[in-house]
Amino acid sequence: MLVDQRDMAPSMEAECTWIGKFWLASSQSDGYELYGAVVIPSDVFARPSVNLVMNDSQHSALTYRLFEGEEEAEAWLRQLP
Repeated sequence: MLVDQRDMAPSMEAECTWIGKFWLASSQSDGYELYGAVVIPSDVFARPSVNLVMNDSQHSALTYRLFEGEEEAEAWLRQLP
């Protein structure tokens, strides 16, 4: 999964809740691993929101990496098994 958050606004409480309830919970309960390449926000004030979601993901089936650009993120996803 490629998550491009470059244009993300600083506050995203609803999105964090949705990610936790849908992606993180379903991947764990369904028994599959989920890979996420996250392109970090350009707005430095939005970056703490990304960190909150990523901290929550440590107890799920999500394996993720953070990237500055989309090309790097796509290359990492392509090399996965």
